[in-house]
Amino acid sequence: MPSTTRISGLAVLLHLGACFYLMVLADDLVGRWAAWFACFAFFGYLGIANGFYARDFFRGSAAARRGQFERGAELLQAAVHRFEQTPLVDRFRFVLLLSPAATRFREAAMLSLAHCYALAGRRDALDAFARCVEAYPKSSSANASLALLRVGARLGARGERIDVPAEGSA
Repeated sequence: MPSTTRISGLAVLLHLGACFYLMVLADDLVGRWAAWFACFAFFGYLGIANGFYARDFFRGSAAARRGQFERGAELLQAAVHRFEQTPLVDRFRFVLLLSPAATRFREAAMLSLAHCYALAGRRDALDAFARCVEAYPKSSSANASLALLRVGARLGARGERIDVPAEGSA
């Protein structure tokens, strides 16, 4: 599963530093309480925006990490749909959601959805990875996963197996 896109600690520290700096400057301009209000309003907006736009993505990723692949797939499908409906939010996620990651939310949700399908043993996984590669042809994770699934499908069709050693044995 790709890592979830969350607000990084460095980004939070930079914004807190900027807010503190603005509060010192704004003390003379608008007053200390107005500056504090602006800082709280900014961070409140970030929490609400992330909660509204990326809620299904974060919940679906968490469900998949707990092994609840069907529930995770359901939530991630809703996240993919939400980001298809609001492409500008995903495109300008750095400013609107304070997300500095290079991977777009929609791409990460599509990859996570395909991984959920694969881990749940659903045949939809191959189609999900193919849709992700079609939407994001430069995604190395989607291309590699699709290639591995195709090789596995060919081996399975011929009745062959790849024996994987148990964890801890070399």
